Amino acid sequence: MAAPSRSLLLGFRMPSSHVLNSEKAALRQQFLAVRKRLFEEVGHKASVALARHALSVIKPEGVVAGYWPLVGEVDPRPLTEKLAARGQTLALPVVVGPTDPLIFRHWIPDTALEEGAHNTWHPPASAKSIRPDVVLVPLLAFDRRGVRLGFGGGYYDRTLESLRRSAEVQAIGLAFAGQEVDTLPKDRHDQLLDIIVTETGVVEGQGA
Repeated sequence: MAAPSRSLLLGFRMPSSHVLNSEKAALRQQFLAVRKRLFEEVGHKASVALARHALSVIKPEGVVAGYWPLVGEVDPRPLTEKLAARGQTLALPVVVGPTDPLIFRHWIPDTALEEGAHNTWHPPASAKSIRPDVVLVPLLAFDRRGVRLGFGGGYYDRTLESLRRSAEVQAIGLAFAGQEVDTLPKDRHDQLLDIIVTETGVVEGQGA
């Protein structure tokens, strides 16, 4: 299935939040199929190429929060392995509740994880909670403003909004290049990405 025409998404205008939510829901269904196709075609190669590009934009100091990939998502593990090899402190997100921001626990690759909500995996409660300086964010689609289409639960928007209230944090979206569109619908709760990294290179977003 081909991605929706980029021109169809230009000049997107939403008359109400209800319509906005309906349009986002329709786009999610389209891009779940788009991402699945891209994953099947270029999955591992893309993740390895993406890791090389991402290393150039992540400072060697500070805590980087990755994520354990769901089926079809760009796999961040080639990147987190490289980050661990250069001595970076890593974390993984934990879903606390359906309306809460994510928390992050210290993670060392190859250590045991526990299953969490929504088929996620995270370090056990015995792992130390830490605040990330960089958050790697999965997505369904993105545009060059840094607008991200997620699954609709709002977890990353709540989390980035909370983190950005207290200190600077860099939000880096990880995606296949084929997930890009010209313009995505955006509402006031959406947190912008600072950078998007794909297998073809780095896209500068507009941040918060």
